[in-house]
Amino acid sequence: MMQNIVAIILLPILAVAATGYVKVHNNCTFPIWINDVAPSVNQFDAWSEVAPSAWFTAAHSPIANEAGTTQKIGLQRGTNDILQLEVAINPTAGGTFHYDMSTIDGNPFNHVGKRLGCFPNWPKYAFQYCAPYETKFPCGKQVPGSFQVWSAPSGCGDIVLELCAYGP
Repeated sequence: MMQNIVAIILLPILAVAATGYVKVHNNCTFPIWINDVAPSVNQFDAWSEVAPSAWFTAAHSPIANEAGTTQKIGLQRGTNDILQLEVAINPTAGGTFHYDMSTIDGNPFNHVGKRLGCFPNWPKYAFQYCAPYETKFPCGKQVPGSFQVWSAPSGCGDIVLELCAYGP
């Protein structure tokens, strides 16, 4: 009986570990604000301040067959000028992560480098590096329908957006 209870408790933990987490690393010298938007979350109350050098882990990881998660990232709480980190899992492609960095609602971090991909395995899977002030697609201001989506296997690690990243 005790083994069954342990198994029931561990199953949700293992499911999260198999798909990884969605994280933002604030490698900048200034604080940032993140609005963690996911199903069943009151997005207007979900803003969190992330100090310089700190990590933010989304409260809700994306789940196959359910909605993904979006991190709205700005320079101040409640701002509409946001960079969005969007992550979903495709259950028909073996649980593959799909992720993008959207500037459709602003680009408050245009002045810093940004890296998005699977961490700690940056080189092994598709990742994007945007240099400071880079304007070429997909790093510059986007228009509706013009974003780049990357994919990686769900076991690749965590999906991480690093702000104030240095070099690819």
